[in-house]
Amino acid sequence: MAERPSFIWKRPLWQSLGATLLAGTLGLSGCTASPQANSRSSTATANPAANRDLGQLRLLYSRAPVTLNPHLATGVQDFEAGRIVFEPLASADADGTLQPILAATIPTVDNGGLAEDGKSVTWSLKPDLVWADGTPLTAADVAFTFEWLQNPQVAAATAQYYEAVESVEALDDTTVKITFKTVNSAWAIPFTGQTGVILPQHIFGPGEPTAPDASMTSAEAGDSREASESDESSASGDSHGAVAQESGVRQAEANLRPVGTGPYQVLSFQPGEIIFEPNPNYRGEAPAFETVTLVGGMAPYTAAREVLSVGSADFAYNLQVEVSALEELQTQGVGTVVPVFGGLVERLMLNPTDPRVETATGERSSLTTAHPFLSDLRVRQAIAHAIDHQALAKDLYGFMGRPTYQVLVMPTLANGVANPYPYDVTLANRLLDEAGWVDSNDNGTRDRDGIEMEVVFQTSVNPVRQRTQEQIQASLRDIGIAVDIKRVQVDDFFSADPLQTNSINHFYADMQAYTTGSDHPDPTIYLEWWTCGQIATQANNWQKPNNARYCNPAYDTLWQAAQAELDQEKRASLFEEMNALLVQDVAMIPIVHRAIANGVNQTLTGLEPTPWDASTWDIAQWQRQVPSGQQ
Repeated sequence: MAERPSFIWKRPLWQSLGATLLAGTLGLSGCTASPQANSRSSTATANPAANRDLGQLRLLYSRAPVTLNPHLATGVQDFEAGRIVFEPLASADADGTLQPILAATIPTVDNGGLAEDGKSVTWSLKPDLVWADGTPLTAADVAFTFEWLQNPQVAAATAQYYEAVESVEALDDTTVKITFKTVNSAWAIPFTGQTGVILPQHIFGPGEPTAPDASMTSAEAGDSREASESDESSASGDSHGAVAQESGVRQAEANLRPVGTGPYQVLSFQPGEIIFEPNPNYRGEAPAFETVTLVGGMAPYTAAREVLSVGSADFAYNLQVEVSALEELQTQGVGTVVPVFGGLVERLMLNPTDPRVETATGERSSLTTAHPFLSDLRVRQAIAHAIDHQALAKDLYGFMGRPTYQVLVMPTLANGVANPYPYDVTLANRLLDEAGWVDSNDNGTRDRDGIEMEVVFQTSVNPVRQRTQEQIQASLRDIGIAVDIKRVQVDDFFSADPLQTNSINHFYADMQAYTTGSDHPDPTIYLEWWTCGQIATQANNWQKPNNARYCNPAYDTLWQAAQAELDQEKRASLFEEMNALLVQDVAMIPIVHRAIANGVNQTLTGLEPTPWDASTWDIAQWQRQVPSGQQ
């Protein structure tokens, strides 16, 4: 068992992440995640996978990767694909414990790796590491990766994860020292997980095609990126405030056919399909599959059917399909849905700025124009009381989600945290009455000073989201708020393009729903999103992640204190205070603590899912085990 690093903030009464993954891990060991699957026999239906080449691993995603360099990711699909090739120093397993990958050990104060003053950390690399082309990997590659990320012309999608770093120095070939600008309790974030992969200096260094063009302007170099699951916004990728690379650089040869240290390397990269083959210089045991084919652009139900029912694919990422359909598909005995619970929260964002008023520079949802009613705390509280979290979780998510009223869910707050906004339509109506919004013209919609309480509610196109819109529309109708449903294509909703006004960061609507959350066990980066300096505006090309336009100096003070606090108990309390303040201010309305719902073929073994890295983080261990009689 690896030594538990000190950065993980947990208290004895908090629920273990490993326990929340029980349903998922049981799904891989012969048990199941749904009532229908529980009653089936694993050999009840012959697996059609037996009729195809079992030496091939087939992965399905709803969005197609556009780059294999995670530092230039435009969405989670790029992290998923990139982690097959690139690796970080370490990554956190399911219970949040750091496991070494390229590192020889995890730094601690006791082994001398972690400075007692919290201002630096020193990592030791495994000996004799080599890139896929046979070139040695050294600490100089780690230091170079930081330099590359700091170049403003790169406009790295992961830059926010390195803002606390002052310098990275290669002390020798296998020792690298990271020095922080000040005391940094979140020392384990840089160079770990899917946002921490190491790049080869001999490929990305000066003079190489992937080096940033000094003549490229910042506008040409990047734009705002979305970040979360296949169609979500996440810390790593559904909206952590990073930037996507201009397509010419992002799609340079080294980013499409990269040289990494992972178990596989790219054989071919075509739009919508990437084929990988084993890395001949991989340090570990040779991976089990002759080829890995990653297919993007799959409709969620089609992907679910291929893995769970037909057996023509092995793995489908984050199936955004209604739970009843998934349960039915699992009855074939071919595949299982494995829910991986981490920090993701499906949330309803309420715009405190006015999306209908345009400034002289053409900006809508500007900080200079308050929303006529959503800027009122009483109105936001009324909407929170009008939403039935229990019904949404049960009807739309089933075993893939559970109702939540908290912004920060994992590592989880105590189950005893009270719900400040219980479902109460009577109270919601009273709050709106007190705020002065009444139906003066008997048209069924509240109004005041000639303004009708009408909102545009946007979200991405998928079955679960559309059902969410419909249920919330009905709930708000009961309190006199009319909802106009707007459905946005996934690529537009999570677009990296500053000109795409349907994106979540522009937020040119009154309400929007999506999922995001912390992608590291340490939630420092995730909680920074709500600080005043992270607000997405025209001035920063909508590069920042705070599309809630939330700004509270008291919150900023708490975040700054937590970043510098080395006592983990005190730090946990600060995180709790930040969570409570966001909930109190209704900075957003948390709806469901969502699992990443992956479809897994019954012949696929060796998966150890973690919410703190890409699903492919342990693909070197994936194997095929065909049940007797199906070979």
